[in-house]
Amino acid sequence: MLHAKFTKFAVKYLPLFMVEAIAAVLLSIVEVRGNDIVGGVIDIMLSGEAVDFSPFFIHINCVQMFTLLEEIIMHNINAEETKQIFLEYIHYHNFGWKELIYNDNE
Repeated sequence: MLHAKFTKFAVKYLPLFMVEAIAAVLLSIVEVRGNDIVGGVIDIMLSGEAVDFSPFFIHINCVQMFTLLEEIIMHNINAEETKQIFLEYIHYHNFGWKELIYNDNE
């Protein structure tokens, strides 16, 4: 009986699962490609060369910050949590996921 319920459930939601799996793969590809691009730009910046950022890149960063503020307001986050969220956001923005995940706070 349990097997039949699971099979019915799996068949019903298989298309959604497939779309999510494809989206996850595509997002991973975009993220890796984005990291390669950003890494290249950082290498150029560290070499002393000037880097020109497009207006759209600046727009995306502004939208990201306003979205953060909007989410904090919508979810009624208290002051202490807001401070922690901003510290994490700034840390992530400056150093990326790897540094945020593996930071041992020393």
